[in-house]
Amino acid sequence: IKSKTKPPRAIIQTFSTIHALVEKLKDAERILVVVGAGISVSSGFPDFRSKNGIYDLVRLLKLDLVHPEDLFDLESFIHDPKPFYSFARSKMYSVNERLPSITHWFLKSIEEKGKLLRIYSQNIDGLEDQVGLKRVVPCHGSLLGATCLDCRLKYNEKIKAKVLSEEVPSCDSCGGLIKPNITFFGEPLPEQVNRHIKEDTKDADLVLVIGTSLKVAPVSKIIQMIPHTVPRVLINREILLPAKKSLMGFDLNLLGDFDLNLLGDCDLIVKHLNILLKWGKLPQTEDNKSSVPLVRVLPNCYLFGGIKMSACMGMGEGEESEEVITCDCCEGNLEKNMVIFTCSTCLDFDLCQKCYELGLCEHALDQKHTFQRSKVY
Repeated sequence: IKSKTKPPRAIIQTFSTIHALVEKLKDAERILVVVGAGISVSSGFPDFRSKNGIYDLVRLLKLDLVHPEDLFDLESFIHDPKPFYSFARSKMYSVNERLPSITHWFLKSIEEKGKLLRIYSQNIDGLEDQVGLKRVVPCHGSLLGATCLDCRLKYNEKIKAKVLSEEVPSCDSCGGLIKPNITFFGEPLPEQVNRHIKEDTKDADLVLVIGTSLKVAPVSKIIQMIPHTVPRVLINREILLPAKKSLMGFDLNLLGDFDLNLLGDCDLIVKHLNILLKWGKLPQTEDNKSSVPLVRVLPNCYLFGGIKMSACMGMGEGEESEEVITCDCCEGNLEKNMVIFTCSTCLDFDLCQKCYELGLCEHALDQKHTFQRSKVY
């Protein structure tokens, strides 16, 4: 029996230049944007997976966690909240106010011009709120609020003062454990996330993916749910290859799921686009001129700011990239010979045994997962 798989999407050849993107940005009316931690790095908020990112820092700080990802594991947090709050106090709840990045202000400009359909933010820093963005789905919640796990008393941005002054913040009313309003591993995403995804993927006329590795479901599945005729653009430091593909034997001229790849620092790239669009000077920019080095290295790929292609592939000099399979729920690496559970109804959805047994992930579509047990080889 032949498996029924969707044919690969062909790149829109007429949408492979910066000029094509600029013209589309002028005409678009329903832009869907997916953002990740990369847009907040220049604001002083670490991303998750890069060198010196959150998971790297957790290892260096030796917070007595089995895995760095356990920092955001609900069961681990309830058992012992000290590692989370110790890290959050030093790296996430800054004494000094963090300022939104140029990319945040560029997105605000898109919204003000009536072109924004929705932003799906995987960030928990609350910087979208600071620039006044309204059409945002905070997929993983925000550090700007918290809730007592016992009496459910709500805390607003004042939670920051409690985190900075108490080893483990306790409820003013009942003395219970306070948990930030972010989605930990082991918690369901807000209902509005899947509902909006289902609606917006049908309505979008342009998709921008900015500063994210698209590792976490269901946001990672948005790009696969967009109609093939809708242009999609990646603005990121690294190339995102199609699911389950490694660089070895992969035709880079196709360059994956995106019609246009703009690789480098997000702020540099959107500033350049803003100047070409003649939308006026963005906050946090010194001028409205662009002198950023720009190289077109492939038919649909540009490098900004002198970044090397090897860096965009996550490779050092002389390195080759290996395929890494991760659990779509907890994000843990699925190592060789590990038992995994793969959904046969999805394009690409894998769970480790722990997440499968706990039933943690819901389907982003209106259907059930059909899992098959297998091993990583």
